[in-house]
Amino acid sequence: MGRRRKKKEDEPKSDEFIVLFTALSMILLAFFIMLNSLATIDEARSRIVLNSLIGTFGVLPGFKQGEFGPEMPHKKKSRKQPQNLKRRVQALLEIHDLQGANVAERSDGRVVIRFESRLLFASGSQRINPRSFPQLDGLADLIVRVGFPVRVEGHTDVVPSSGPQSNWYLSAARAAAVYRYLHHAAGVPADMLTAAGYGATRPLRTGETQQRRVEVVFLPPVRKGGS
Repeated sequence: MGRRRKKKEDEPKSDEFIVLFTALSMILLAFFIMLNSLATIDEARSRIVLNSLIGTFGVLPGFKQGEFGPEMPHKKKSRKQPQNLKRRVQALLEIHDLQGANVAERSDGRVVIRFESRLLFASGSQRINPRSFPQLDGLADLIVRVGFPVRVEGHTDVVPSSGPQSNWYLSAARAAAVYRYLHHAAGVPADMLTAAGYGATRPLRTGETQQRRVEVVFLPPVRKGGS
């Protein structure tokens, strides 16, 4: 009896071996499926990144358009603003008698009010001349009446600034000063205002003067609700 029991204990348990082998096979299969999925995700991410770079910088040297992912059709978005906007702004300028300000239309169709820097600031200064406060009050009322958000831009010419700061710093500081006055002193809502300084990087067209200037650019209205 003892010999028979020992013989039975020494016999391999074939059923348990099959179950264990099947389980290991399933684990390996799942592991390889996971590796393949990760490789696919990485490839998709690479395509998204490359397409993003191509969209940002144009077609990169050595690559053809559409090589990474399908080429998306480009829809030209019209930057034209309402045709009557320039007339409305011009009429409001005359109502408020904003001396030294003029209305222009950029090549992208945006309407802009242009002030010579000397009308708002002393030479080399970033502090608004108090004499121009009534002008800026009228400008603030005009912006609110039109109802379009605006960007206050500072611009200079290529002549170095007479102060210790660079032209770029001076243009940014002047734009920020006008922004602060329009918002804090004249009551224009903050969500209607932005500011930027461009130094001498955006000169006017040939034949136009007033390179040192502050421009108030009317932007397309922001649609609410993400639509």
